[in-house]
Amino acid sequence: VDFSLIIVILMTGHNLELHVSNSQIQTGAFFWKFNGSRSIITMYPDKSKYTGSEYKDRVEFLTQNLSLILKNVQLNDTGTYTAVASKDKDTILDTFFVTVEAPVSAVSLSLDSVSFSSDSCNFTASCAAELYNVSRSFTCDTRRCEEPRPQTHGHAFLDLKLSGDWVVCNHSNHVSWTNDTRDYRQMCWSQTGRTQRQSPNPALRPISVKYLNAPLAVLQSGLRCGCSTVFLNSTHLHF
Repeated sequence: VDFSLIIVILMTGHNLELHVSNSQIQTGAFFWKFNGSRSIITMYPDKSKYTGSEYKDRVEFLTQNLSLILKNVQLNDTGTYTAVASKDKDTILDTFFVTVEAPVSAVSLSLDSVSFSSDSCNFTASCAAELYNVSRSFTCDTRRCEEPRPQTHGHAFLDLKLSGDWVVCNHSNHVSWTNDTRDYRQMCWSQTGRTQRQSPNPALRPISVKYLNAPLAVLQSGLRCGCSTVFLNSTHLHF
């Protein structure tokens, strides 16, 4: 069987648009299914349509190209969407792995347990979000700042690090990010400096995936039976 596998990541509240790569269905029925069983849309051979009761007020279906638009997606819309043509037997045309994520919460960066002299400064930085928090301790002199006991494990969505003269607390997922920063030199030897900024769609940490600067990121997958690399170019799976 040869069909397209597409990964889609988008933010809650946006519309999900799914397009069939081969929409030339001449006869037979056509279905959009969720997680393999729940029918979203059914188009019968006579072109009449049935919309599943859970989707009646949320779905647009374009008969001419079989595209599906699901409005105002929420976290429970995460799952597998399948375009299926049915004549003598069911044939999968496209499969979409859809992940819906909410915007991340704001973060707060604090510098605690500070001890300093004219040429050294020790402090603990704490980065807190709504559900997670991380802390790291640093030792600094007038030239550099380092972590005596580096942490090898952080949190997938919350990152605390040194970047030049700045302590940076970053909270991100695939669709949004926010951060809080402090200049440790000002904290240790001068007045405390602080900035906070937000952005809806950054280039994010998973280096194997580049997410588009748009509410909807559609990636043509390069996965092939056990391979974990994701490519941006279009490809197909063969089983």
